Amino acid sequence: MPGQRHLPIINKRSPDSDEPVFLRGIISPCTGCQNNTATPKDLNADMMPATKAWPCPKTILYAHKEWSKKDGELTSNFSSPIYDEKLRGINPTPAGVNGYTNGYSYAYIATYEDNVDNGWNPNFNTQIIRCRGPYLLSAPERLQKILGSLDQHDHILAFSRYYFLDGVQFKGFAMEAATWQVHTSDTRRTDTNLGSSTSGGK
Repeated sequence: MPGQRHLPIINKRSPDSDEPVFLRGIISPCTGCQNNTATPKDLNADMMPATKAWPCPKTILYAHKEWSKKDGELTSNFSSPIYDEKLRGINPTPAGVNGYTNGYSYAYIATYEDNVDNGWNPNFNTQIIRCRGPYLLSAPERLQKILGSLDQHDHILAFSRYYFLDGVQFKGFAMEAATWQVHTSDTRRTDTNLGSSTSGGK
């Protein structure tokens, strides 16, 4: 409520909260993905079957839409493009895609923490890939048009924090991350001087 100046602008996180979380990853390779892991009927159940593979987050949303229609659940905005199965291979999804009025871009991501660091899927094999999303892209659309949009397989840094926007739950924000690289021109030049600051001064 406006005017309550005794309240903090930002509330501290609960000590047992595991958010916010920064995750390293790539824009999910949705085009041609072969992850056909079934989505359980109970969306609150453990999403990992015996194979430990994860269902595609897009598939979960499509299933949610179909089951909710049958059950009469109307709390979500099913007219959002995130529920349009025709957009399965589009990632990131641009603002205003296919006539939708969404004024923001979003992406699905595959993180290193889920795939590489635990040894589960170090090559991002799409048959067993673990993805999350949707994440809002932090760069404004105008800036993306100037700098070039993110593409599938591009490296990102994600900030996980749940947001509801236009009746849709987003998982957080994602931004481009050029890890261990230096931007000097239109192309990226690898920094070959890594480690010099920790190998001893001369």
